[in-house]
Amino acid sequence: MTRSGVYRLPIYHDRRLSEDAAVELLRTFERMVPAVAEGRVEVVRAVRAPGRRGKVAVRGTRSNVNAVAAAVGEGGGQIRLLEERLGGEPVDVVPYSDDIERYVLAALRPGYGGRVSVLAPGEVEVQPLPRDVGAVIGREGLNVALASALCKVRIRVVREGADAAIR
Repeated sequence: MTRSGVYRLPIYHDRRLSEDAAVELLRTFERMVPAVAEGRVEVVRAVRAPGRRGKVAVRGTRSNVNAVAAAVGEGGGQIRLLEERLGGEPVDVVPYSDDIERYVLAALRPGYGGRVSVLAPGEVEVQPLPRDVGAVIGREGLNVALASALCKVRIRVVREGADAAIR
């Protein structure tokens, strides 16, 4: 923590978030998920830290399609096959939304995001419950870094009731 009360995490130099690895995840996802191949689900964006975790944002091409359920498959079967193909690397499938607050909250899962406020174009602040701060940030800041890259916004995590911010 710096003197100003701002926590700095080693996540924003994104060498760990490889563009080539994201393209590989996207192509593998498109090949292995029938709902995508059939055109019922569209992959909006994919990000990946190779060997650690990936996140994919999806939306249905029709209003009656639950894009996440269709992509994950019954009982999570499709996503488990994809994760096996990637050497056991977990992949989070999140619903895309034009509402940036909803999109950021979804992208921060498996952590619970709490309250999200838009600070400026391209920057949001998340205030999770105290028990959820670690899950929102993730090990070495990976969860928040992937969510930030997926949503194309800078995410500030602020502890509830404290002046300290986590960037």
